[in-house]
Amino acid sequence: MNAIYGKAKRASLLNNPFKFKQNSESSRSGESDFFNQPPPAPSRDSIQIGIPYNLVHQNHVGADQRSSTGFTGLPDKWKMLLSVSGISKHDTSMYPQEVLDVLQFHIEGLPPKIPTNKSLQKDMLKAVNIGKFNPANVIVREKKLGEGAEGAVYLCKDTRSGATVAVKVSPLSEIDNVKNEVAMQSLTKHKNIVSYMETFIHDKEIWTLLEYMSGGCLTDILGQGVVWKEPWMAYVLREALQGLEYMHARHRIHRDIKSDNILIDRKGQVKLADFGFAVGLTAERSKRNSVVGTPYWMAPELIRGIAYDGKVDVWSMGITAIELADGEPPFIADDPLRALLLITVKNSSTVKKPSKWSSTFNHFIKKSLAKEVSLRADSSQLLMHPFIQTACKRSEFAIHVVNMLGK
Repeated sequence: MNAIYGKAKRASLLNNPFKFKQNSESSRSGESDFFNQPPPAPSRDSIQIGIPYNLVHQNHVGADQRSSTGFTGLPDKWKMLLSVSGISKHDTSMYPQEVLDVLQFHIEGLPPKIPTNKSLQKDMLKAVNIGKFNPANVIVREKKLGEGAEGAVYLCKDTRSGATVAVKVSPLSEIDNVKNEVAMQSLTKHKNIVSYMETFIHDKEIWTLLEYMSGGCLTDILGQGVVWKEPWMAYVLREALQGLEYMHARHRIHRDIKSDNILIDRKGQVKLADFGFAVGLTAERSKRNSVVGTPYWMAPELIRGIAYDGKVDVWSMGITAIELADGEPPFIADDPLRALLLITVKNSSTVKKPSKWSSTFNHFIKKSLAKEVSLRADSSQLLMHPFIQTACKRSEFAIHVVNMLGK
């Protein structure tokens, strides 16, 4: 649901979201390496760093032959394991990525295997457990937070636990959509994803209990004339990308990333929300071609109905980065259909005044919004981007949120 919390600043779009959803699907494969592409020439405000490797991105691991391990930024647990592994510094110099791959395999095991259609359906059915009793007996509505095409969201008190929760109330006619959303969200538990709690059906209504985020949607602290420092932007993008990477590693696509679906709280937490368009990939269907999402954030390949994967979410995250800088997405003044055309025929979007921002931020945008999918970064690669390393601390972002929202 769009603008779940607080006022929608793009009312004409969000009250009539002009979302798309078609049913035909196909599969196609083909990927390329993000880091094969050269970075921009350094400028006075750029950051000089070593090449990061495709692993342990939250610690920004890089090769450094001056260190005792041959790496910089290696977590303590990995350092200890490497020191007793029998792997020499010469080995790390010759095969840095392979050494990291071996360490990761030893500590974390194999990455999740792509499921089959049958196993995904089984997991989704198991995840959906809808109760049938009057939730009004235990859930007290306090105020309405927002409303959209699929229902309304309320701030509520759960009298069983005393917890404050957000409750989405949808008509029973939306049961199939709610089941898909509940399944995808309950299967995707991560600190950067809004927690799903439970669902009830009563009196032709569906009540879905979700984690309450006190700051509302990111949209509410954006806008033209609102100044954002780059470290705040890097922090928000890092937190959101961590949630996305978790989804993508488990072969799921969100398909509606935008500031309205990124929620924040006064403690500085940032979480992805609204899994209404989320979908799971399978061995039989490793890509999708349904046209879904909100126009201004949609990737070109999705608009054209070409088979796509998680990189459509990366495109949407790049548009969200532009929102952070400019206060709104590109083409927002255009009719949605014209915006879709412009996204497909124009060069990749960028911020209105690139010279206002650092070269690392502009490069982050470039890698997020490459129209050629093989040249676009994936979520893991973006988390290794130098711009993400400039993120502020959570406590600093929390102060910004409180200042924007008021006490």
